[in-house]
Amino acid sequence: EKLREARADAEFEKREREAGEEFERRKMEADEDIRNYREEGKKIVDEEVKRETAERMARSAEELERRNKVCGRLINQQEELRIQNIALATQLGETSATLELLKKKIKELEHD
Repeated sequence: EKLREARADAEFEKREREAGEEFERRKMEADEDIRNYREEGKKIVDEEVKRETAERMARSAEELERRNKVCGRLINQQEELRIQNIALATQLGETSATLELLKKKIKELEHD
């Protein structure tokens, strides 16, 4: 009877030890799976951040290109206006000179 109980106790302890070892093995596997999932998730997030950053940079480059074109047109318009101002100033000077000549002629004619 005692021998049977001792064997039963030994068998119980053996199964308990095996169950504990199995539990530890599965826990370690689960921990490894969790680490792998976290690493994979981090990689996915990193790739998403890289993609979003690249998209933002592309949009920024497009916006800068658009602004550069607008600035280029404004600079060209400014240069055209400067040339027109020079032409108008020249015409004004010529008109003033002609007006002065006409005033002199009128005075000469009035005195004659």
